[in-house]
Amino acid sequence: MPKKKRIDLVFNQDDSDRVLEFLRDRSGGGAREAFVAVLCGVHRMRHRTRLLVRRVLLPEDDCFVARSAHRIALKPEFDNVLLGLAEAEQLVPVQIHTHPGHAQPEFSGTDDHAERARSVSLRNELGLDMGSVVFDAGGRFCRGRLWRHGRPHHMRLMADLAAIGRNGSCATPSSSVFDRQVRAFGEDFQQRLQRLRVGVVGVGGLGSAIVEQLARLGIHKMVLVDPDRVEYSNLNRLIGSTAMDVRHQTAKTEIGRRLVAGVHEEQARVTTWNRPVDDPDVVRSLAACDMIVAATDNHASRLVVQEIGVAYLRPMLNAGVGLEGQDGLIQRILGRASSPPVAGPWCLYCRGIVDPNRAARESADHEHQAVFVDRGYLPGTPDPAVVWVNGGVASLAVSMLHDRVHAYRSNNPARDVLLDLLNLETLSLAEESAPEDCTVCGSNGLRGLGDAWLRDRYSSTPDDIGGLLLNSRLVVAASQ
Repeated sequence: MPKKKRIDLVFNQDDSDRVLEFLRDRSGGGAREAFVAVLCGVHRMRHRTRLLVRRVLLPEDDCFVARSAHRIALKPEFDNVLLGLAEAEQLVPVQIHTHPGHAQPEFSGTDDHAERARSVSLRNELGLDMGSVVFDAGGRFCRGRLWRHGRPHHMRLMADLAAIGRNGSCATPSSSVFDRQVRAFGEDFQQRLQRLRVGVVGVGGLGSAIVEQLARLGIHKMVLVDPDRVEYSNLNRLIGSTAMDVRHQTAKTEIGRRLVAGVHEEQARVTTWNRPVDDPDVVRSLAACDMIVAATDNHASRLVVQEIGVAYLRPMLNAGVGLEGQDGLIQRILGRASSPPVAGPWCLYCRGIVDPNRAARESADHEHQAVFVDRGYLPGTPDPAVVWVNGGVASLAVSMLHDRVHAYRSNNPARDVLLDLLNLETLSLAEESAPEDCTVCGSNGLRGLGDAWLRDRYSSTPDDIGGLLLNSRLVVAASQ
C-alpha cells in the first residue's frame, strides 16, 4: 500500500504571529467568528506536500456580509480579490476561521458542505486546490485540511521555522558517541539533529570543514553539491583529502561523504551531486533539506541558494572567507557568516553580501568569462586560502546552525557576523530591514513561490550575454 502523503501548511514566524494575533483580536474571546485568508505556493516532495504561505489577507469588518458566533460570510467583492490574486500567481487559497470555545475545534457540518462545494468550483474554474483551517477562539488549537477534487485530506500547520528539527519523530536514541555533547545541551537537542537533513553547497576547503563539524555534531543526513574534483592545490585545506584522491581525481563530494560515514558509519545518509547548484535536479534536492549552507567561492551559487531558501521557506546559512596578501605580507584575514531570516526582512541580496552583477558574470559560459577576466570584471587568479582560517569561519557558521536547532544564545537566530582573524575581533552587524521591494525577499519577490519559482526560473533562456537571466525577476546587464 503506497505511503500516504503528508500535507504541511508552512508559515514564516512573522506571518504566523500576525495571523494568530488578528484572529484572537477579532474573535473577541469567541463572541464572533474571525477570518483570515492566506495564499500559498506549492512544494511537492515524494512523501510530502508543503503549502508555503506567500500572502496574508486580513479582512476588515466591512468585508463581511455576516459575522456572528456561529456564522461568517464574506462579501463577493473581497472573495473576488482573493481569488483574483490566487489565479494570477497560481496560489492555493487557504481560509482560516475561528470557532467559539477554548478547546480542540472541529469542522462543522456547515463547514463541510460549503468547503466541499467551493473546492469543486475552484478546481473546475481555476484548476486550484483549496485549504481550510479552524482555530479555537484563543488561537491555541486547530484543525487543518486540504481539499482535492471534493475530498478533504489532513493538513498540519508548521509555524516555527526559526528553530529547525522540532517537528517529527525520532525513535532511535542518540549514540554514546555524543554523550559529552548531550551533557551540555540535552537529549532533545541531539534528537533534533538526528532528524535534520542539511544541504551543503561547496565542499572545498571551507565546505569540507563545515561538513566535518556537522557530522561530529550529530547530523548524518546531508546533500552535498560541488562539481569539482580534488587537485594538488586543494590538499593544504580540503579536510579528509589525500594525495591518492588527486591521482584518482576524486570528486570533492565523495570526500564529504567519507567524512560523514567516518563518524556515522552505516547510518550515514548522504546524497552527492557533482553538478552546478542551479541544475534543476540539484535545486529540488536542496529544497527538500531542512537547512541549506552556502560555502562556495562565488556569488552566483550563493544567490541561487538564497533564492531557494526564500522560495521554499527554508533556513539558509552563508559562510565565506577572504585573505589579502602581498609579497608574503598579510593585509587582511576576514570571515563572514550570515543566517538571514527565512523570508526577510533581509537577505544576502538586499544586504549586499552577494553582488548580482558579479553573479551574472560568473554564470556566463567560459568564453565570455575569459572576456570578463581580461577586462577586469572577474579575478583571473585564485584567492589565497589557509586551513585554519577556514576552520574558524566554519565553526562560526556551525554555531549558527546550532542556534537554529537549540537557541542557546538568543531567541533570534538571524545573524550576520564579521570575523577579523588578523586582529582577533568579531563584529555583529546590525539587522536592519531591507526595502520592501527587494527582488528576492520583498513582498513581491520570491517568498513562498515554491515549485512555481523553479518552473519560472527555467522557462526562459537568455539569448545574449547582455541580459544574463538569474531568474525571471532579476535581469542584470553584463555590460555594467
